[in-house]
Order: sequence, then C-alpha cells, then structure tokens
Amino acid sequence: MRRTHEFSEWDSPDVRFFPPPVSRHKPEWFDDVPHEMRFLLEEIYNSLDANNTALPLMGARAVLDMLIVDKVGDAGTFAEKMKALEGKGFISEKNREILEVALDAGSAAAHRGYRAKLQDVQAVMDIVENLLQATYVLDKVAVELKKSTPPRPSKKKAVKPDSVN
Repeated sequence: MRRTHEFSEWDSPDVRFFPPPVSRHKPEWFDDVPHEMRFLLEEIYNSLDANNTALPLMGARAVLDMLIVDKVGDAGTFAEKMKALEGKGFISEKNREILEVALDAGSAAAHRGYRAKLQDVQAVMDIVENLLQATYVLDKVAVELKKSTPPRPSKKKAVKPDSVN
C-alpha cells in the first residue's frame, strides 16, 4: 500500500509504503553474532527501512560498544576501549581510525543532533558489519577453509648424481 500526503506549503508530497521497502538486507552471517547484538541490529535495520538516520547511527555506536566490552571488557572511554581492542589484536591501527569515524557519527547523532545522509549511515553500517564479521565470523570460516584446502606437496630434495671421476 502507498500513502501520499500533500500539503500546499511542502515542496513535494510525503509518500510512504506499507510495509516499507527493505533499506538494508541482513548479512548472510547475521545469526553468527551474539544474540544481544542481533536484537539491536534487527532494530537498526527496521529503523533504516523507515528512512531514519539518527537512530541507526546511535544503534551502530551501541553495537560497537557491545562488541568492545565483549572482547576487551569495559576499559573506560571509547578512546581507551579502541586502544584496548587494537592492543589485543582485534583491529589494526588503520581499522581503529576507521571505527573512530563511525563512533563519532553515532556520538554526533546522540549528542549533537546530527542528521546524516542515508549514504553516510550506510557507510557506518558497512564499517560496523565489517568489524562484526571479522570478529565473530571469519575465524570460524578460516578454520573450515583450512580443513578443506589440500596441503602443499612436500618438497623432496633433489638427489645429485654421483660425479664421475
């Protein structure tokens, strides 16, 4: 169903679809992340479907905080938590810089009234999903891939023929 609401002082009509179109599909590995994070991610995706931007950014920030606490404990400020995540080898220095941008967008939405463009929210979700997949999924995938990959053949030392004198 489509509902169109027009008002003479608006530049364009407000058009809404019920149910709303899916804005972002859940990744294949969605069920591999901890239950509490799946619950929050589900709300984020639903909020994106409703064309919201601030709430998904705040939710993405909360998911990152949940992941950090799960992996390194409650290590103080976000900056300290990010350093701990890097120190424990979950992320690189470059990953930390990228995650700080996503965290700042969530903080700006929560504390400074930031209204991001949908493409910026999608970028934050890419960053968050990338970390979730790297942290909770890829280790298991790598173990299974290693099991199914045939080993390299061993190198046999070449035997030199006896020299003729």
